Amino acid sequence: MRIAGNTNAAALPVWVGIERGYFKDCGVDAKYTLVQNITTLPAALGKSFDMALTVPPLLISAAAQGLPVVEAAGATLNSRENPQTFLVAKEGSGINTVADLHGKKLGVQTITGSTHLGTKLWLKRAGVPYDSVQIVQVDGPAMADQLRSGRVDAMETLAPFSTSVLKYGKSIADPQAAVAPTVSGIFWAADKNWASSQSKAISCFQQGLKKAADFIGSNTDEAKQVLKQQTKLPDDIVKDTDLPTYTAEVRPDDLKLWEDAMKEVGGFKGDVDVKNLVLAG
Repeated sequence: MRIAGNTNAAALPVWVGIERGYFKDCGVDAKYTLVQNITTLPAALGKSFDMALTVPPLLISAAAQGLPVVEAAGATLNSRENPQTFLVAKEGSGINTVADLHGKKLGVQTITGSTHLGTKLWLKRAGVPYDSVQIVQVDGPAMADQLRSGRVDAMETLAPFSTSVLKYGKSIADPQAAVAPTVSGIFWAADKNWASSQSKAISCFQQGLKKAADFIGSNTDEAKQVLKQQTKLPDDIVKDTDLPTYTAEVRPDDLKLWEDAMKEVGGFKGDVDVKNLVLAG
């Protein structure tokens, strides 16, 4: 199974599953390819890759363009108990609420992701025109330095990069919480035609994710060493990182929430039945 994704902590169960042989145990030879820009992955499914880490806005947009993509397995959940996305205001910036972002520079990893979509919802609710905020795209590893140096006034961030970013400011909102208190904002997708003919492989992949999640929960220090190997982050950052809540389960209702958010603040006008974007069975 050709798997692709970035260094988001959501991929940790796959890394652990490969290292510990959980996928191979049930017949899947899994290989992970690091791709920094996951916006390219939906179009590569069924061609270069079999499974890819993606986010709801990308999946829904790809389906609206006619690509046969489906959510095949869950990755993480964002919740009040264990938030994984943060809108961090730099210390001394004078930003205390989302309303204070008017006229400020906001660093984001991508403008097409679920985290930024959540931020746009918060901005609308706070009465802040989106075009009044200057958006600056920043790669995950550079987030902390960009905020510390004052090149941006605030930063959208997520695990594992949030650990270092939060050293230089405070979180004023959880972006994905704007969609729902508990929501899946990242998951594993596949080409529908490929997935429909690979039920055993999909089941093995989901089973491996569950085993890996159980291992991570019981062996956090060892799992964080895998996280360090994959992300190349310093020991102190990895040690202080709060790992996500992992799940292999798909959440069909969440896709509707994301579609509604896309229509509310993303200008999405596509005609997509999100019930068909989850792998049946």
